[in-house]
Amino acid sequence: MSNDKSTNLEDLLNSESTTWEKKDIEPEKNDVPIKESNLGRPKVSASKRMKPRFSVNLNDVEFERLKKHCEDMGIPLSQFTRMKLLEALRVS
Repeated sequence: MSNDKSTNLEDLLNSESTTWEKKDIEPEKNDVPIKESNLGRPKVSASKRMKPRFSVNLNDVEFERLKKHCEDMGIPLSQFTRMKLLEALRVS
C-alpha cells in the first residue's frame, strides 16, 4: 500500500494542473485596484506644499528674549523672524 501512495503522490506532483494553482481564477468584483481607491493621503495643491525652511540657533537667554518680544507684539516667532530677515535684506 505504501507503494500505491507514493505513486499517487508522484502522479499528483508531476501533473500539469493541481488544485492549489490559481491559473484561471478571476479577482472578486469587490476588489478595487489601489490606484483607483481613495486610500492614503490626499494630494496637496502646489500652493500648500512644504516651503523651504531654515533654522536659527539661539541660546536659552536669546530665545526667551525673542519669545517674550513676540508675545508682547502679539505675533508668532516665525512671522517676526521672517519680517526682520526681509528688512535686513532690503537694507543691504
